[in-house]
Amino acid sequence: MFCVVPRLFRRLVNARGLVADGLFVCCVVYVGWCGYSFTEQINNFIKLDLCSREISKVRKGTGAFPAVFEGHKDYYGRDVVYVHDDGHFMLLSYGSDGVPDGLDYAKLLDVPVGKRRDNCLVPSRDTVLIDGHIWQGCAK
Repeated sequence: MFCVVPRLFRRLVNARGLVADGLFVCCVVYVGWCGYSFTEQINNFIKLDLCSREISKVRKGTGAFPAVFEGHKDYYGRDVVYVHDDGHFMLLSYGSDGVPDGLDYAKLLDVPVGKRRDNCLVPSRDTVLIDGHIWQGCAK
């Protein structure tokens, strides 16, 4: 009977070690993925913010938004979508997957900017700037 107890104890310790190692690996992978996703989204926001500043500079100089805003790419290498009306403009990146999130973005020109949603950990989420302010994206 006493010979069985040390063997059971060793098995329990080894099993705990495997569980702890597994949890540690999962945590490292999760933290790495979050850091990578966060970096992609921040870089995408920065690119759109630079485009937004360029549009604002044109409007300040001419008094009107540019009719077209072509040749600008988001962080993922896709064209930045530019929409404007008389008083507002919107810049849009469809995220890492290049597929719209399913929102009707044309309606957003009349939405107050305070409706921001966070998408730091999901690079496939769209990034949307309205009048130079973030509506959906990863930034403060």
